[in-house]
Amino acid sequence: MASPDEEDVSGLAALWLQSSAIRKGSMQRKSLLQWQDPKKSGHINFESLVLNAKVIEVCVHYWCPKTDGVPKTMNIDDLKFEVRQFRADLNLSTRPALVHCEAGALKAFMSLIVRRHYTVRHRVAQLKKLTCLLIFFGGMFGAQNA
Repeated sequence: MASPDEEDVSGLAALWLQSSAIRKGSMQRKSLLQWQDPKKSGHINFESLVLNAKVIEVCVHYWCPKTDGVPKTMNIDDLKFEVRQFRADLNLSTRPALVHCEAGALKAFMSLIVRRHYTVRHRVAQLKKLTCLLIFFGGMFGAQNA
């Protein structure tokens, strides 16, 4: 099992900033994440997962190698720090409520993927891609796939 230091998410904000698609979209929306409409902001489901596939893909590439094959999600406090850093680097508001909501949504997205790892059969291309990445990174689900 990886040590606690290996399971932090420091540097995730920098990886989001490296992606021009994430950076440009965030500047336009004034938010790291996007939603179907304002009334559905914060609703974690497959539709919102697809809308945020680029952000989640960065998380998957970064996080899964650190979990040592154990299915787990990211620490909310570490995510808050990274979201706050990302928003500050883009000169977006770093109000605690906004940071908390985006960090909580990221954690929930990762939990959704972990719980629904068998959704490769799902017909949404982005979801298939994310699920395949998770399976590639470790049999993240270990013996559960056997």
